[in-house]
Amino acid sequence: MTSGTDQESKVKVLEQGASDYVTKPFDIAELVARVKIHLKIKKLQDELKTANEHFKELSNIDALTRLHNRRFFTEIIESEFQWAERQGSSLSLIIVDVDKFKDINDKYGHQNGDRVLVSIAEKLHGALRTYDVASRYGGDEFVLLLPATPIAGALGVAERLRESINTMTLLPPMKSLLVTVSQGVATFTSEETSNVDSLFQQADFALYQAKQNGRNRVETIMKQ
Repeated sequence: MTSGTDQESKVKVLEQGASDYVTKPFDIAELVARVKIHLKIKKLQDELKTANEHFKELSNIDALTRLHNRRFFTEIIESEFQWAERQGSSLSLIIVDVDKFKDINDKYGHQNGDRVLVSIAEKLHGALRTYDVASRYGGDEFVLLLPATPIAGALGVAERLRESINTMTLLPPMKSLLVTVSQGVATFTSEETSNVDSLFQQADFALYQAKQNGRNRVETIMKQ
């Protein structure tokens, strides 16, 4: 609010970030009306910011399981790997694959198959620390990222998850269904994991071994 009325002054203060320019003498009703307008604009800006943040969050979440989706996991593992590399810290990756999931879909239908995935996701989410990351990587495959966790700790987490999933109770018509998962575990730092791709390759190869060795098990090719 100012007594200056020249156009140059108005333009200058608006360019410097002022929301409005009111000259003296002023009408109180006009001033109140201007304030209300700017309050409304501020409210709309806040609502837009909140909506954008919510949209961004939704874009990182798998719609079915409510875990993080593959896109988010791909981004976060790169930054976590770089951090672990700088700090000389360990970083473990667990790939979780549902055994014979196609048979479950064929026998009980895709809707019930989705219920199985949701139940597994709940087990994964409940077993992890606040700074661990669980993601649905695609179909019936999940990935877990465990910062500051050596291979022995990651194997322990994977084994507890395997047992927890084995014993989970499903609603009819799947009440008698025994769900099992196979898991491959890999850890940075090691000679075999110099980057994110090699970390995935090691975990994926371990998962392949778990499948070949009879499923419902945890495998790693890392030295313990």
